Amino acid sequence: MKKLLLLLIVLIGAPVFAQKVEVQALQSFSTLEPSKTLTVGLLEDFYVDEELVAPCGMAMTGLVFDIRDPKRLKRDAGFSFVPQYYIDCDGKKIYIKKQYYAKYGKALDKSKLAKSAALSAANQLIFSGFSYAAATIEGVAKNEEGNRLKSGAQALYESTPLSYANKGEDLELEKGDVFVLKFKNKKGEEEDD
Repeated sequence: MKKLLLLLIVLIGAPVFAQKVEVQALQSFSTLEPSKTLTVGLLEDFYVDEELVAPCGMAMTGLVFDIRDPKRLKRDAGFSFVPQYYIDCDGKKIYIKKQYYAKYGKALDKSKLAKSAALSAANQLIFSGFSYAAATIEGVAKNEEGNRLKSGAQALYESTPLSYANKGEDLELEKGDVFVLKFKNKKGEEEDD
């Protein structure tokens, strides 16, 4: 029991580094024909262990690797990223000495999150098919297919678990697109100077 308690204390007390940094693409990027490097603009400060690595507003360039193809269950394509350097206000390249690994993530859409939460609550409180009815009505109102019946049926299908049989999409970033890099530090790995 004492060993288990000690192990639990060590695991809880062990520092783990992970940070999501919102960035903006400064060049186009596609998982269909990926480039080896990617330059992004930092939309927030990039900190590691309470130490500033790169300040907000800087252009950071890194290596792109581990390009993931889209898969079933609506899993979109993605990539991993290792920052190499950023350009400071004086135009100097500031090399990042440690290797920080990041994965691509979509920027959080707060309006979709709020809508999803409201529909989930309505599903529980009003009746279990409420979110399907709301999706159908929204599809009919938006009329994205040029035919209200078809638009409603498409919106209904997209809101059901059946739509998860679809394959995800390839990633196409245009210059100016905002997304998130989810950073993690591999223990003990540092770049050689």
